[in-house]
Amino acid sequence: METAIVVDDDNFNLDITVELLRELGYVVFSFSLPGEAIDFSSGEKIDLLVADVSLPRIKGDKLAMRIKKNQPEVRVLLISGYEKEDIELNGFDFLHKPFTLSTLKDKICKSF
Repeated sequence: METAIVVDDDNFNLDITVELLRELGYVVFSFSLPGEAIDFSSGEKIDLLVADVSLPRIKGDKLAMRIKKNQPEVRVLLISGYEKEDIELNGFDFLHKPFTLSTLKDKICKSF
């Protein structure tokens, strides 16, 4: 079973994303603070990181880069309610919020 972490400071979006990933068969850990996700990732193998672009203290792409330093194989999906053209992705895959189980599954399968 693959492990995913979700990082979003909006609890509603966090809970929905966690449930959708569980429906896709992932073991999911969730964090509202980026620092918690960084700490967790230093001790646990992660297959997928799903992170909101706009997080407190650090942007989603910067969080992904920090986690990838320790786990270069981790797949990254950045999510946001902002349009893709308006945000910095640094080459990471992107999914616009809100999304459905189907669109999340399609993005994960096609991107990775």
